[in-house]
Amino acid sequence: MKIRIKHILRCYQSGMSIRSISSSLQISRNTVKRYIHIYEDMGIELERLLKMDEHHLHELFGTETDNESTGSAEYKYLQEHIPEYIKRLKSRGTTRRSLYEEYLRNRPQGYSYCSFCLYLRREREVKVPVGRIDHIAGDQMYVDFAGDKLYISDRNTGDKVPVEVFAAILPCSQITYYEAVPSQKKEYLIQACENAFHYFGGVPNAIVPDNLKSAVTKPGGIEPVINDDFAAFADHYGCVVFPARVRKPKDKALVENAVRLLYREVYSKMTGLKFNDLEALNIEIMKHTDALNSRKMYNRSYSRKERFIEVEKDRLHTLPTTRFISKSRKTATVMRNSYVSLNNHYYSVPKEYIGDTVELLYDGDTVEIYHKFRHITTHRRDDTPFTYSEKPSHKLPGVLHEYRIRMDDVYCKARKIDPIVEEYIKLVAVAKKYPAQAVRSADGILSLVERFGHDRMVLACQIAMESCMFGFNELESILVNREDEKYHVQMEGQAPELTPKHRNLRGKDYFNSKNVDKNDK
Repeated sequence: MKIRIKHILRCYQSGMSIRSISSSLQISRNTVKRYIHIYEDMGIELERLLKMDEHHLHELFGTETDNESTGSAEYKYLQEHIPEYIKRLKSRGTTRRSLYEEYLRNRPQGYSYCSFCLYLRREREVKVPVGRIDHIAGDQMYVDFAGDKLYISDRNTGDKVPVEVFAAILPCSQITYYEAVPSQKKEYLIQACENAFHYFGGVPNAIVPDNLKSAVTKPGGIEPVINDDFAAFADHYGCVVFPARVRKPKDKALVENAVRLLYREVYSKMTGLKFNDLEALNIEIMKHTDALNSRKMYNRSYSRKERFIEVEKDRLHTLPTTRFISKSRKTATVMRNSYVSLNNHYYSVPKEYIGDTVELLYDGDTVEIYHKFRHITTHRRDDTPFTYSEKPSHKLPGVLHEYRIRMDDVYCKARKIDPIVEEYIKLVAVAKKYPAQAVRSADGILSLVERFGHDRMVLACQIAMESCMFGFNELESILVNREDEKYHVQMEGQAPELTPKHRNLRGKDYFNSKNVDKNDK
């Protein structure tokens, strides 16, 4: 590197310290100190030295003009081969160490490894251009997680529990949002992005994450595959997910800088503080976040918050009236009993789907079941283990469900006979308690209609209810013993014809007339 002695002398004459000169000109302090000592010992006026050219100055100060510029053989060789070395560094498996070993084989008296790497880095920094990005107000929100974690204390054990810290930034105004979450899982990423929207008071056109698994299922250079739930979240808020390119951190450089600000403005000011839960930790984080956004930016006349209100807030889309409800997915096979399992609880499915694969879409309140993208049924979420949730409309072949349907049919048949019969069978069902026995008794009672007729059946049911006799045996006993006919005599005051009329039967009048004839004789 060419030492500019005139710059050193001017800085020294202006009153700058050796340390300041070294820092501003990027020259070692010992070199600056040596030139200043030579200048003081010469006794030559500064104006005279400044009129000399660089070559005479270097001769006067006892230094070579610059080995590199005068054509050092080592330097020329390295300069000729550096473009090739930089190109080969892009190949997989090629390292700076392997290139340096190759260089030493050709130039045993060459530069040290440190100098070799320094020249490589200088060449790459000079030759690789850096683009400028114009950030449009309300267009994108960059998101990322900090590399270093924070900790909360477990209330029961006192152990330190690590938590992730989420960072989001709107690049146009550079307003920033931080939040601590339990992990980088999908549900916590969605929750943090949603809270960021509500903090900013609106929704940008796109969310720009890196290619973490909770956001991107399959990274790709052109069209990466977005996680279904994260894509559903973006649809709910009317935006899209636009991941940064793989291994291209400069695509969202501002959020990388926001993470550095997080370490400086939040982490450093929370040293020594202890938090027992995420809520308390996030309250403290939010306090420092608001302070950062309200403080004026470096070399700017405005703060992040002022810039956001001025140019970006009105460009954001309006928040929807409801928050996004994150739903989880599970693929399951319908079992032979026509149920699917979720967290050891069983939900009914129509019988025609037995053996098919279905998809369960569930949240804290509901479980939706789909078959080939067609909605089948919805259940209320129930996490009680080893219990069943069923719908009567599915008509499953379960014992209790079958009895329930059978009893409905029995009541319908009894109602057609007479409401008294229906009422009696309902009382029998209550008395029997066990559903299977109630169904069996009800079927037997209905069969009595064919044996004894409609009228006697109705009357017998009425007698049984008045006598509090509930059951098939009790009702059959009434009919067999003709208790219904005796009841009828008491109610009507006349004897019924117990024997049917027939032309072959002589009757009581025949025997009474024979007795009269004998008495006359």
